[in-house]
Amino acid sequence: FRYSFIDSLCRYCRLGSDFSQGFMGLTAPIMRLINTSTLLLHEFSGRDIPLYAIFSHRWEDAEVTFDDLRGGKGPDRAGWRKITGCCSQAARDGWEYVVSCC
Repeated sequence: FRYSFIDSLCRYCRLGSDFSQGFMGLTAPIMRLINTSTLLLHEFSGRDIPLYAIFSHRWEDAEVTFDDLRGGKGPDRAGWRKITGCCSQAARDGWEYVVSCC
């Protein structure tokens, strides 16, 4: 399958992106999305990537990093309320997954 330039940019503007996996090399990107119900991080690739809402916010002190999410330390960070608020709103709007883009 083929990606457009914009599609490639959008798919790589995500939490935990890894440009070494072939940004324009047409390899299947890996998306790490937050489930709006469980607040857990899930990985998807290629055509299995579901539709998702984009959580774009301003970076401040004590934000939740990819490593915090992966290590279960997200709730310990001050920025966790942004994630829970975003996920709550996204779930009310019918979204199952969100991506953090900041």
